[in-house]
Amino acid sequence: MRFHSYLRWDGAVAISVGAVLFLFGLKEGHQGLADAVISGVILIVGTGVIMRVRHHVPFREPHAWFTAPALATAAQGQPVCSQRRLMLTLLAQTAAATVVIVGGSIVTGFWLTYMDFAVWAMAVGAIKVGPAAAAIAEQEAGSGTAYRVARRPLRGVVTVVEDRTGPPSLV
Repeated sequence: MRFHSYLRWDGAVAISVGAVLFLFGLKEGHQGLADAVISGVILIVGTGVIMRVRHHVPFREPHAWFTAPALATAAQGQPVCSQRRLMLTLLAQTAAATVVIVGGSIVTGFWLTYMDFAVWAMAVGAIKVGPAAAAIAEQEAGSGTAYRVARRPLRGVVTVVEDRTGPPSLV
């Protein structure tokens, strides 16, 4: 699967899960809208700070938070992950994270956790679906290199492979 397609799928899943959790939390009155948005923004800023410190990614370029670390380690010659396996991994990890966050909220009675996560997930998803995917597609078009996902670890950066064997395919 091409990296920009993966970013769109990953972002769409994050937006979907975030929206469901957010709407449920609002319906149940677990947290006010303003509180959730403020806490979610704090989490987004924290994500940017972590990416700046760990991967030296510019803080003011949120799209690069999710693309630069993977592109920095891109190499040729690694096997590419199958699209089916990649999608199953993405969905399983998203479901597991959602269960842990909602379960933690239920066990502790601290509903703030999943509302904040919901805002954060929707914001991260929007960044991945929009500017991050567009930046990768533009870079591919300009360089003639297709970036394909080789591995999606449980924790850490997605591994991408440079494919210079010909014109990039649509998938």
